[in-house]
Amino acid sequence: ATSAAARALALDSTLAEAYTAQAMAHQHVYQWRDAERSYGRALALNPNEPDAFIQWGRFLFYTGRGTEALAAFERARQLDPLSAVASAWTGHMHRLAGRRQQGLTEIQRAIGLDSNNAPSLVMYHGALLAVGKADEARRVAERFWSAVPAWRAVGAKMLIQSGDTARALAFIRDLDRRRDQEPLGNSSLAMVHSALGDSVNLFRALERATANAEIWPTYWSLSDPQFDFVRASARFATIVRSVGLSERVFTSPSGGRPR
Repeated sequence: ATSAAARALALDSTLAEAYTAQAMAHQHVYQWRDAERSYGRALALNPNEPDAFIQWGRFLFYTGRGTEALAAFERARQLDPLSAVASAWTGHMHRLAGRRQQGLTEIQRAIGLDSNNAPSLVMYHGALLAVGKADEARRVAERFWSAVPAWRAVGAKMLIQSGDTARALAFIRDLDRRRDQEPLGNSSLAMVHSALGDSVNLFRALERATANAEIWPTYWSLSDPQFDFVRASARFATIVRSVGLSERVFTSPSGGRPR
């Protein structure tokens, strides 16, 4: 991906999309400063590109700058009011900031724009749980588990949060046997173990994921509330440092979530 972006820029150094691609490649291998520089170039070249703002917002969220992330997603939404992804992320940030009903309303807007968008469905599930709509959240989790098999770990997490652990435990047993053959095998195990509240296996899976250079910090933000139960752990702080992110931000009670 890095080579392809470099070739695109060699052909045309004004391509904002190529800088965005380059930035994403950098962040996936924990090169946060390089990623930020590339995003800066992309946005300077085309300050009206909604996809660049969506990816910039995700970068800010992954690096614990939640309030700035919300502003980026709101800008993407303004530039492209029909983007389900922009609305979903905007709603997700409001929900994480404690504005639960506002978050749910915005994510429902995203679902109205694209009812099959996988990230929107994940955020919808979380927003429903946040306002106490457990039955509806359970239906979303069931639908996601059936409809998005490529994101099975996310589906397992959603099922656990909705009170169904049996299928998640079966998923763990199956994935554990082939975890190092899957691109996100250890990251996926970590996600499910966190939903179960299993800190020991969460840490083991994250340590393996980092050793394997899995893209877990840009697949699953350390700002996620699911990490709250381990933020005070020295082992968690070591994991944060190992991927080049801020121990101060992510070991704080809010984990860098938006205000």
